Amino acid sequence: MKVYVATPPKLSHAMYRVANALERFAPDDFTVVQSEDEADLLVLHVIGLEAVNYRTDKPVAVMQYCTGSAKRTAETMAPWLPLWYRAVMVWSYYDLSHFFPDGGFYHAPLGIDHAFRANNFDLLKKNHRDYMVMTSGYVNGRPQEAIEEPTLAAQICGGKSIHLGKFPVGITPGLEINLLHAPSDPVLASMLRRCKWVAGLRYVEGFEMGVIEGLACGARPIVFDRPDNRHWFGDHAQYIAELESANILCSLEYYFRQEPSPVTAEERSAVLAKFNWKTLVTGF
Repeated sequence: MKVYVATPPKLSHAMYRVANALERFAPDDFTVVQSEDEADLLVLHVIGLEAVNYRTDKPVAVMQYCTGSAKRTAETMAPWLPLWYRAVMVWSYYDLSHFFPDGGFYHAPLGIDHAFRANNFDLLKKNHRDYMVMTSGYVNGRPQEAIEEPTLAAQICGGKSIHLGKFPVGITPGLEINLLHAPSDPVLASMLRRCKWVAGLRYVEGFEMGVIEGLACGARPIVFDRPDNRHWFGDHAQYIAELESANILCSLEYYFRQEPSPVTAEERSAVLAKFNWKTLVTGF
């Protein structure tokens, strides 16, 4: 079977990681092609409703990254049903199984790439963690991501923060932010090994790949307390309520004044097994 897995242009770099994993671990009887027209099956990387009527002339499988609502009821998810029901399979880290009574749904997280798996654990233990937290994202504030609060909390607590990406939109003028823009994966992994915490404070919905990459590098994740986060991250993360900015800042200050629990060799092994791209793609 010929399958097209590439992402549309201008999506987050995380989606490119997904496409690369789908190609790298595709079964032997699948051939990844570079043209949609040439493909027998398209894998759609879905963040918006424009996908519902996209290429209805082709069989599709769906990577469902966003649904547009944290309340996934029959009413709120109704616009997605034409896409889901024409798809041969839907993969999502949200539990959408009750919309697929006859099957066709794959409930799974995303995976950790090689650069973040490769470091020696003895090196991980000895690494000096001179940054309080790493943040990521393009836009600060609702409905996107809490970026300013961890940055400010780190400064209040006498620590440094580092932001993965360009200077975010919506930051209060004058707030100092250290940027790590477009690093290679080995450079990003090296920086994560210098962080005590990694923030994945995206509002409403989203699986923060940086959280598990940071965890593999010994940085403790701090995320919003939502069912999907609890399901995948379990005891590996610190949770805070998804409240107003002042409440988020207060919670972050509380945790940043403490040392995060260290990531043990046993914990890291469990994390690498759980978020293993080969296992996940094979299951799909």
